[in-house]
Amino acid sequence: MLLPSAEYLLIGAVLVLYLYDSAVLLYDNEAVLYPSRGNRWRVLFASDAFQCKGKGVLLPNPFAPHRPLYRITWSMGEESTPENEVEEPNHLFGWLAVQVGFMAFALFILLPAGLFARHRDAFMLAAIVSFYGAATSALSYIWIQRRQLRCSGAAFVRLAFESLTCPPFALNLVRHLSLAHELPFDLENAARALQCDADWAETRQALITRLENELMWSDGRPESVAKLNRLVARLTTNRNTGEQSLC
Repeated sequence: MLLPSAEYLLIGAVLVLYLYDSAVLLYDNEAVLYPSRGNRWRVLFASDAFQCKGKGVLLPNPFAPHRPLYRITWSMGEESTPENEVEEPNHLFGWLAVQVGFMAFALFILLPAGLFARHRDAFMLAAIVSFYGAATSALSYIWIQRRQLRCSGAAFVRLAFESLTCPPFALNLVRHLSLAHELPFDLENAARALQCDADWAETRQALITRLENELMWSDGRPESVAKLNRLVARLTTNRNTGEQSLC
C-alpha cells in the first residue's frame, strides 16, 4: 500500500491542527452568537452526539475564521437580562479579519504551491513572508488594542507563542479573543432582540429541542419535569410580537 507523500501529510497536518483549534466546548446551557451576512445574528449550539470533558463540541464554519464568536448562556427561565437591555457586542476585529485572510491565503494557497508547483522556492518564500508578516501585524494590533480587546498580558503571550510556533492556530485569533469573554446577556432574550423573525424561529426551535432532550434524560423529579414542561410550553406558544426586520 502506497503511503501519502510528506507534502500531502504536511497539508493534512495544517488542516487538522486548524480544525482542532477551531473546536469550541460548550455546556448544555451555552451557545455561540455570531454576526452573519446582511447584519444578521445567528446562534450555534454544540453537538449532542459527541461530548468532550462533559461538554458538547461545536465546530464553527471552517471557511469563516474572520468572524467573531461570542459565548452566551441561557438562564432556562430564571432571572435574566431584560430584552430591552440587550446591546450588540462591540468588537474591534476588522483589521484582524484582514490579517487572518492573508494568513489563510499563505497556508492554504501559497504553501501548497510551494510544495507542488513549479518555482517552489519562490512560492515557499512568499508563503513564509506573507504568513509571518500578517501574524506580526495582527499581534501588534492586539497588543496596541489589548485594553479594548480585554486581552491580558498573559493571554497575549499565549496567543503570540501559539500563533508563531504553530501557524494553523493563528487563523483562530479572532475566535480566541471573542470567545474569551462571555456576553452578559441571556441567550433567549439576546436572540429575540438581535435576530430577525426567521432566525429567531430557528433558534427557538433549537431551544425547544434541547429542552425536550433534557426532559428525556431528566431525573424524573416532579419539580424538574414541571419546570422543563413550562419552558417548552412558553417557547412553543409565546411568539415575539415586537418589531423585527425580515431576513
